[in-house]
Amino acid sequence: MKKMPVILIDTREQTPLPFVTSRGVRIKRVTLKVGDYSLQGHSTRGVVIERKSLADFFSSFAGRHRPAMMRKLERMGAFHSAMLLVEADVDEVLNGSRFLEVSGPSLFGSVVGACVDAGVQALFVHDRDAAAVAAHRFLANYLERLRAR
Repeated sequence: MKKMPVILIDTREQTPLPFVTSRGVRIKRVTLKVGDYSLQGHSTRGVVIERKSLADFFSSFAGRHRPAMMRKLERMGAFHSAMLLVEADVDEVLNGSRFLEVSGPSLFGSVVGACVDAGVQALFVHDRDAAAVAAHRFLANYLERLRAR
């Protein structure tokens, strides 16, 4: 397999995923127009990942930021590969939060439906380390599919 390009991390990402740089992963902080993670040379329409912690997920989709997040999902849908990566088990989302005005199942269904409509994959993982592995694999898989064409 060829060397992976540089992983781009948006400068607004406050707590970047812990990619294992000892395995040849190179990272660079840049301002991305869409999303939190991409690949150098593929950040305009190639591949994008939007990462959300559980708290971010709730505030982005159940709060006043929901319209902006829905527009972001639509922009992500214009990419060849796009993923919403949530650092939470589905059960945590389904159980919701006492601060939500909407039930967890309703919110989950709404977000999954919006992702399907936009052509964005949604993945829920149990912690940051799993999110880093999933993000790296998603980016590498995008390159493998691109090279196989």
